[in-house]
Amino acid sequence: MNVVQILDQLESHYGSQKPWWPTEPYQFLIWWHCGYPASDTACQRGWESVKEKIGIEPQQILAASARELASALKPGGMVPELRSVRLKEIAARVQDQFGGDLRSGLVGPLKDVRKSLKRFPGVADPGVDRVLL
Repeated sequence: MNVVQILDQLESHYGSQKPWWPTEPYQFLIWWHCGYPASDTACQRGWESVKEKIGIEPQQILAASARELASALKPGGMVPELRSVRLKEIAARVQDQFGGDLRSGLVGPLKDVRKSLKRFPGVADPGVDRVLL
């Protein structure tokens, strides 16, 4: 049995699966830092709060004060002040280095794309794999 057959069999048993998280690379990085300790539930709570109170676009995150952003991140768990710094760093890098569109910058040899993603805070090989999926 090959991988495609296994996946088809799993889908026929469990139904079609949809991710709980954003699949756009920039949005995923923001979502991932919206909760700590990181879990789908914590990240989703922080994500929803940030979307409602600040917005998730790079310019919206950069325009918010550190205090406003930390307050919006509180529903996602501990150390919202540190996570607000990381969100601002992600937003600034995406805005400055990728013209606001991270997906368009993830082109070229895979090793270069992986290296580029690892420059974001808290992203190592497992995080790169999640972003690229």
